[in-house]
Amino acid sequence: MDNKKAPTVKIIVIDEADAVLNLDSSMGSNAYVILKILEKSQKIYFSATFYPQIKKVIADYSPKAICIKKMKAIKSSYEYLRVGQSIIFVATKHMVEVLRKELGADLHEKACLHGDIKRQHKKKLEHDFRTAKALTLISTNKFLRGMDISQVNLIINFDLPIVKGIPKVETYIHRVGRSGRFDRSGVRVDLVNDSNDFNAF
Repeated sequence: MDNKKAPTVKIIVIDEADAVLNLDSSMGSNAYVILKILEKSQKIYFSATFYPQIKKVIADYSPKAICIKKMKAIKSSYEYLRVGQSIIFVATKHMVEVLRKELGADLHEKACLHGDIKRQHKKKLEHDFRTAKALTLISTNKFLRGMDISQVNLIINFDLPIVKGIPKVETYIHRVGRSGRFDRSGVRVDLVNDSNDFNAF
């Protein structure tokens, strides 16, 4: 990596952090070099498990890191609520894929939508969700209008629609409006990162 270009990297996302930051692998050695070069960049670590060794590494390179157990919160929502169909909204295409993988064993019948999905495949996914072949939809804001499904009774905002610190209220309303249609009851779950998220809506 070019040291001269490193300062332009604002955010580095490390998926499967338990494997990537493992010192016993060549990948781990390279990751430490990158973390050192990008010491001023914001770092986001994703993993199903954080072993003590990995927690120590994160503490060393990101001393102000906040642990957000969003996956556990999502799984708890499905354990405690009676869910017909549900939509989980995320901010990025990457997070669609992360949730698809992390929730694979827990939510078998699911569809995943984002901007890079080809039109024909997108139509199939939408059809699967309309016909309840897929019970859970994981999506970016691409899925907002034009699909009213009576069985959707749970909306989870994994990422709140906040762009550069500004809450997108209209987007939020359209998201939560997907639940509780046709005089049915619905539930929304907002997963907040900090007090700023909490106060945004």
